[in-house]
Amino acid sequence: MWATAMAATNDLPQDVEHDRALRFLMAGSVDDGKSTLTGRLLFEGKAILGDQLRTLEKRAAGAPIDFSLLTDGLEAEREQGITIDVAYRYFSTPKRKFIIADAPGHEQYTRNMVTAAAGSDAAVVLVDITKIDLSVRPVKLLPQTRRHTLLANLLGVPSIVFAVNKIDAVANPHDAFDAVREELQRFTRAAGIRVAGIIPISALEGANVTTSGDTPWYVGPTLLELLERLPAGQDASDGPLLVPVQYVSRDPIALANGNAHANSARVLWGRVARGNVRAGDPVQIFPSNEIAKVTEVRCAGDVVESVSGGRSAGVVLDRHVDVARGSWLSTPHTLESTDRFTASLAWMDTEPAQLGRKYLLRHGCRWVQGRIVGIESALDIHTLEPVNAHALALNDIGEVIVETQEPLALEPYARNHAGGSIIVVDPSTHRTSGVLLVKRPLFDSQAADGRTSVRVRVDFPIRYRAELGEFHEATAENVSIGGMMITSADPLTVGRSTEVQFSIPEHLSQGEPEDLSIAARVVAHRLAQDGGYHYHLAFYGVGLATHETLERLVAAVSRGA
Repeated sequence: MWATAMAATNDLPQDVEHDRALRFLMAGSVDDGKSTLTGRLLFEGKAILGDQLRTLEKRAAGAPIDFSLLTDGLEAEREQGITIDVAYRYFSTPKRKFIIADAPGHEQYTRNMVTAAAGSDAAVVLVDITKIDLSVRPVKLLPQTRRHTLLANLLGVPSIVFAVNKIDAVANPHDAFDAVREELQRFTRAAGIRVAGIIPISALEGANVTTSGDTPWYVGPTLLELLERLPAGQDASDGPLLVPVQYVSRDPIALANGNAHANSARVLWGRVARGNVRAGDPVQIFPSNEIAKVTEVRCAGDVVESVSGGRSAGVVLDRHVDVARGSWLSTPHTLESTDRFTASLAWMDTEPAQLGRKYLLRHGCRWVQGRIVGIESALDIHTLEPVNAHALALNDIGEVIVETQEPLALEPYARNHAGGSIIVVDPSTHRTSGVLLVKRPLFDSQAADGRTSVRVRVDFPIRYRAELGEFHEATAENVSIGGMMITSADPLTVGRSTEVQFSIPEHLSQGEPEDLSIAARVVAHRLAQDGGYHYHLAFYGVGLATHETLERLVAAVSRGA
């Protein structure tokens, strides 16, 4: 995350498809002019109703119009002159449509900014040049400017634009802009952030917002010209299927003659996070790991051939399986389930994030309990260096290790935002406390074993069965006193109990082969290259004799017997 990369300035795509509206975030520090700039764009885009404009002109009484009043709709916002909640506004030009999210600048409301950034195609970060000490070189950026930029980058916002505002209010705008631009480039290079553009503007006067201002020393595009060229959204139709199930309904079955069948179909509804779903496709259900076939796909009440990423779909399966709100559907053998993972954590609560404390975690529509078991580092937003930390305070960004009470089917956030993002909620106050962005799942953890972290590599056959079902053949990969890793081609439900039977080979036992039957719980799984599974089993209820036998096995393998 902290890797260095070259930052590009005004590196614009030449040909962009504009079928989709550009969703962009307006971010920055308090009083940087975000609401004024948003209002200016609405005014220039002719998205203000006549009665609104007359009201603004009446209140201005001959003075310049206060465009911030168009977005600051809450009474508390108008009284204090600040933005508290995210204001969404819409406008369009002949070239494309836009959705603006005007986010608060105050540190107290950073969580609102994170909410808006999570679904944005671009971020316009305002820099108030009048708040920067221009008498020193290099100049120093405001902490909130750095924080909002880092958060937007962390949340995967594809395009980041800096708008250096109030350029009309400084004595030597050319030199001042050059100094700020150099510091922004230095900061983004160190943080590994690619910049789409750095533009000098005056939101109050409209310079370089939609038309060029009195800045002959600047030859780049206006802010609106830049926004019209930025790509909108990521192609969510490529890759294996991923659907978080939002709810399950009973709908009539449509017949060929247009009538409805007396029976009803069980329809699984959710927004397709990636890939395409069509009739005939096999899907795997998490957390049960069962595989079924899609018999029908619905969209907006109609039966359709397929639904692609970014749209909501209803899926009917060929058989009844355990699916409810919070389940996930995916292409078989493409997701990994685990109860332990590393993640970047953006903390947004006044109560610090503490090691070992239980939190409620929401992944898709599924709620589980979890806790932070390790804080690897926190980010110093000024030096961009990781520092040691035992807790994360309000607005801190850190790298953490998380354990959950039940396994989750996770994707790295960099690969898919829906599958790799988790909301952290304080169970006492019910406040949204933070957001976790998954980096990678962890397996074979000491915590999962519950007894010892000493694992030895083995290769002998075992048998297992879930509850009172049939036994399946598998191969033991490694074993410890507390559990083992096995490889199997057959599905095994994560989180449920199983019985494991195996014989310790004669060369690893003291004399005759020893037969063991041990109760275990499936705590995680990952995919094998041949399409099977690697299952991580944790033993429980182990008696003294079995415990001593496992100790002898681990010791014998360690000696190279």
